[in-house]
Amino acid sequence: MFIRTSVITLVLLCAISQSRAAVSIEWVPVDNSSALTGYQTFDLFATTEVGWAWSALLFPLDSGTFFQHPLGSTSMPHPLVIASVPELEFDTYLSAGDSSLRVLGAAGDVGGDAFQFDEVELDIAWGAIPIPDPLPTGRQYLARLTFSDGATGTWNLAVAGNGSGFSVFSGTIADIVPEPGSLLLLTMGAAVCLKPTRLRQTRR
Repeated sequence: MFIRTSVITLVLLCAISQSRAAVSIEWVPVDNSSALTGYQTFDLFATTEVGWAWSALLFPLDSGTFFQHPLGSTSMPHPLVIASVPELEFDTYLSAGDSSLRVLGAAGDVGGDAFQFDEVELDIAWGAIPIPDPLPTGRQYLARLTFSDGATGTWNLAVAGNGSGFSVFSGTIADIVPEPGSLLLLTMGAAVCLKPTRLRQTRR
């Protein structure tokens, strides 16, 4: 993999909470070089054993910007539009799997305050409409985030399942983006593995 798995730096223990084993998350790098320069794109997935009901993300940037295309929205862009506007494929957006996206409000007040979803901060809670029954389990596609090279910031993510509550994860952009040294080691390792070898012949 070209990225280390996001390190869970915080698990919020509430009166009702899901176990860490029940939910895990991963940031997967996406190659955007065909349409963008100066930005990095990552897909966010959650794997859950207890069903996915909604998520909330609070992600303010200290520096840099999120890529927000003028034709984009909070939802995944339509493939026909992407065909005409290739960079729209790497817009920052949310996903509710196979269901339609439903914005619930701000991350800190689900169903309450107005959400923020712009170039400098993501503060949003979302789910599916209609609510799936039963709730989907397994690996769920939650979002695509594209931010400028060198951007910095801290994120907090809540993933909620059924009546057993929710799990919270947090980290920084440094936890998402692979370190240059790690990339160099991976590249060198691949070169060694792919290097042709010469068989020694033994004289008799």
